[in-house]
Amino acid sequence: MAIPANNKYAKWKSHQEVILVAILMEQKQIGNWGDNNPKKTTYMACKAALVGTEGKDGGPLKSHLVIKNKWQCVHVF
Repeated sequence: MAIPANNKYAKWKSHQEVILVAILMEQKQIGNWGDNNPKKTTYMACKAALVGTEGKDGGPLKSHLVIKNKWQCVHVF
């Protein structure tokens, strides 16, 4: 059974997490933040940066919801 792309349990590789954190920091510096949370434009920038990082083994694309769920895990750091 395939895992849907919006599954909050999507697998993240370490290089994808590095990209995500770097883009989140960049977006916060340029002001794409509101009420201590990323704006939709930030999630879209993260999604664009993560395109093609799944590798040959496939894996679901990182959708807006997958990125938002991962944000909940990394924002405390």
